[in-house]
Amino acid sequence: SGPAGMQAALSLKRQGLDVSLYERDNKPGGLLNVAANPPYKHRIRSLRDFLVRQLNKNGIHIALNRNFELKDLQHGHPDYLIIATGCKPITPKIPGYNPHHCLDLLPVLEGKINIHGKEVIIIGGGDNGCEVADYLLTKNNRVTIVESSLTLAPSMEKKNRRALLNRLKNKGASLRVGCTATRIGANEVEIITNKNDFQKLTADYIVQAIGFQPNNELYFEIKGHHPHVTLIGDAFGTKGIASALLQGEVVGYMISDMEKLKG
Repeated sequence: SGPAGMQAALSLKRQGLDVSLYERDNKPGGLLNVAANPPYKHRIRSLRDFLVRQLNKNGIHIALNRNFELKDLQHGHPDYLIIATGCKPITPKIPGYNPHHCLDLLPVLEGKINIHGKEVIIIGGGDNGCEVADYLLTKNNRVTIVESSLTLAPSMEKKNRRALLNRLKNKGASLRVGCTATRIGANEVEIITNKNDFQKLTADYIVQAIGFQPNNELYFEIKGHHPHVTLIGDAFGTKGIASALLQGEVVGYMISDMEKLKG
């Protein structure tokens, strides 16, 4: 239950409908809980806290530590299902990749893996990779970002991007743009530069941040068993918090209109 799911629940409740929210983790928020951890993310923290307060204020039932499964259709008999299962990290297709020696960015940002005072290589210099680097630098780590393109954090708002890149440079991050990871080993990454130079980088930890993909397996599992299933948010492929909130709000009105047509 990230921003799309929470906003959908609030929208439906305002329309006078009964809502139950299923959350696989021990607290609602989805990736907002992760996105709020890097430096200067107080607005995201405030948004998450506001949405959670609104859920509680409106008396919306939240089932924590609970995955919704196909068998649950037989118990609750819901009239409508909204699937807002978010996204998941893309598995790198890099020779030698092994999750035992190449970490996903999510457990790092969640603080489940405490990295302090170490050498860290981050594969992927998009928005997420740069924010992971920013986070790790606050923990006295020495960070190298490996990015195949020549531009870091290309999707970020210009002012925020400039501030972020300045922090990375001022804190001594090594920004290896135009470099592609060709092989991952235990505590090492082989790269090729845009000048066809092969190099080997070593580190205590390797973190992959090459991107996310929709987590939509539940939708495709359920949609053939229920007439009213809607996919929203990152699970649908929506980009950005604002779009997720809008989609959640709109789906509430859509379902309310369908109920009114029933008479």
